[in-house]
Amino acid sequence: MKVRNPAVAGKFYPADRQSLSVLVEKLLKSKKINEKISKLDNIHGLIVPHAGYEFSGLIAAAGYEKILGKQFHRVVILCPNHSIFLNKIAIDGNESWLTPLGPVLLDKDAISKLNYEIFISSSTSHQLEHAIEVQIPFIQKILPQFKIVPLIVGLLDEKAIELAANNLIKLAGPETLFIISTDLSHFLTLHEAEKEDAKTINNIATLNYTGKLNACGANSLKILELMCKQKKWTPKLIEYTNSGRITNDKSKVVGYASFWF
Repeated sequence: MKVRNPAVAGKFYPADRQSLSVLVEKLLKSKKINEKISKLDNIHGLIVPHAGYEFSGLIAAAGYEKILGKQFHRVVILCPNHSIFLNKIAIDGNESWLTPLGPVLLDKDAISKLNYEIFISSSTSHQLEHAIEVQIPFIQKILPQFKIVPLIVGLLDEKAIELAANNLIKLAGPETLFIISTDLSHFLTLHEAEKEDAKTINNIATLNYTGKLNACGANSLKILELMCKQKKWTPKLIEYTNSGRITNDKSKVVGYASFWF
């Protein structure tokens, strides 16, 4: 079996199984506070950040807490490309992903349904990419049994975005959870970041993606926009912060937000 080994264990999150398990459980428990939006009967997906757990783990946990007790057997994860040039959507060619919490299988049946005009198989693209990897331990602690469809979204034009949305929406259903992995603005001052992120959050929530999306996962969000409009889903903000509020370094911050839809 071809296996993708962790690329950022020990960097973005603990490499030790026990330490990682305890940390993720702690992050999830710390977010079981907003009962008003904790009880979600009809949730199709999440938008969550992908920085190191010390920076964005609490915001990611605020999203993942909303699927506690739910049953999803397929998790489709879209993320931006940080490590290699890509003008397609890269599907990992391995059969499973390994984290310190154990292996996770890829959903080969679902992958076979994707149109390869825009989707390509590329294990190389996934080898060093962190933005999907950091989501897996959260999912492992919440869902008892699931398979993943990991997708790195490269530079796409409007036609490719539409094609991707029309393909991915075929996987929608009660057994499928969609996850959009993205951070918001990068390396602005605290004041500038919060002002810019407020605009992006509003554009995400109102599905006004022709407006500015200052987010590394902008193309994934544009795919989601088309899916939401077809399925009548609406992204709703769960929580926002930025690295400046966490580290107190307010000179160059990164924004983090979680949504459910």
